[in-house]
Amino acid sequence: MTGFSVDWLTLRETADGRARHAGLNRQAISLLKNRDHELTIVDLGTGRGSNVRYLAPILGGIQFWQLVDADEGLLRSAIIAIGEWAQKQGWSVNQDGKRIAIDAPKGRWTVTTELADLDQNLDHLRLDDADLVTASAFLDLVSESWVDRFAARVASSHPLCLFTLSYNGDLVFDPVDADDSWVADLLNQHQGTNKGFGAALGPRAAGYLKDAMANRGYEVVTGDSPWHLDDQSHAEEAELQRVLLSNWVIALKQWQPQHGSRLESWLDRRMAFLESGFSTLRIGHEDLLCWVDDETSLPH
Repeated sequence: MTGFSVDWLTLRETADGRARHAGLNRQAISLLKNRDHELTIVDLGTGRGSNVRYLAPILGGIQFWQLVDADEGLLRSAIIAIGEWAQKQGWSVNQDGKRIAIDAPKGRWTVTTELADLDQNLDHLRLDDADLVTASAFLDLVSESWVDRFAARVASSHPLCLFTLSYNGDLVFDPVDADDSWVADLLNQHQGTNKGFGAALGPRAAGYLKDAMANRGYEVVTGDSPWHLDDQSHAEEAELQRVLLSNWVIALKQWQPQHGSRLESWLDRRMAFLESGFSTLRIGHEDLLCWVDDETSLPH
C-alpha cells in the first residue's frame, strides 16, 4: 500500500475526527451493545492508531484491538501515540513495543499490532472472531477484487464493519479558480490508479462496498463525512490545505508531467488565496456501517 508519513497522519487526525458521521457512530454503539462479551476489534491500515483514540472511549467496556498495517514504523508510532494520548487523560498505561494496555474510567482496552500486507495476507487476518472490523481513510485505496475478497472473507462470521472517510470525488473550492474543475477531474482519475492493491476504487469505493456487502446479506447504511477546511476557523486547517494541495500537484505532475506548468500555476493561485486569509476547501467523504440484521433487533 502507498505509504503515509507520520506527520501527514498527525496533521489530518483532528479534521478526520470532526468529519466522522455521528449518527453512524451512535448506531454502531447500539449494535455492539447487544454483544454479551468483551469486544474484539480489528483495525485495517491503522496508520498511527487514530481509530483507537476516536472509538475506544465512545464504545467503552472491555476491548481487544488488533492494529494491522504493512508499515512497521507506523505500527510503532501508533503504540507510542496511543500511550501518550492515554497518559494525557490521566489513565493507567502499561506498554511495550507492540502492545499497550489502558485502564480508563469507561473501560479497559488492550491494543496489539500485526505487521501484514493487507492485500497478500487478507485471507490470513484474524477476522473470524472479530466483533468489529474498521478502517479509516482506507477503502478508496483498494480495488474491486479486494472488496470482493473482503466481503467473502467476513460473510461467514459477519462482524460489524465500519469504514470511515472514504473519498467520494466531491471537491468544492472557495474562492473559485478557472482550473479547479480541471484539477479535480485529474485528481479523481488519479485516484483510480494503483495504490498497492491493483486499480483503486477511488471515488467509487463506498458504492462498491455497499453493493458487495449487501450481496453477502449485510445491511448497509452510509453517511456523509466531508472535510470542511477553513483557514480562518481552525489554524491547523490552513496548514492541512497547504500540504494537501502541494501533495496533489506533486502526484499529478509525476503522473501527467505534460501538465506540470499549468498545475504549478494553479497551485500558486490557490496558495495566494490561502496567504490572503480566505480559502475554504470541501472534500467529500462517506462513512459506511455494515451489519447482519438477524443478529440484532435494531430497527432500520
